[in-house]
Amino acid sequence: MRSYTVERTLVGRLPAGCDLLDELHALCRREGVRAGQVQIIGALQQAELGWYDEVARKYEKFRVETTAELLSCTGNVSALAGEPFVHLHALLAVQDRPAVGGHVSAGCRGFVGEYALSVRRQAPVGREGDAGSGLPVWQADALAPTASDR
Repeated sequence: MRSYTVERTLVGRLPAGCDLLDELHALCRREGVRAGQVQIIGALQQAELGWYDEVARKYEKFRVETTAELLSCTGNVSALAGEPFVHLHALLAVQDRPAVGGHVSAGCRGFVGEYALSVRRQAPVGREGDAGSGLPVWQADALAPTASDR
């Protein structure tokens, strides 16, 4: 476990029709964010979510083709191949259906959204391939406590 200090929090609105991941990646590049936590509330015009199949080692995706309330969307920003990497999960309320949720993929189009991105001051946690899961996960050595964390 490692302790990080929040340097600043960026808050704003997402443009209507934007792809959530594209917009957040662009924001992180523009603002120099390479480590942080993000929260979003609002609504989506459509969504592409998924879950990770551990056996097949790939995301199984499903689409929501109607406007849905974005009940919760949380995630983190870390570094992958030297670029900001935004990892999000979302929970949606869809008319006349049970709530659905999962890993956010490209294709989640915003209707209206408000975000808060807490930027960490310290160096970013990088991602590396994990042989056990097949996923790019946080580097274990970057999570080890330092003397300043104690």
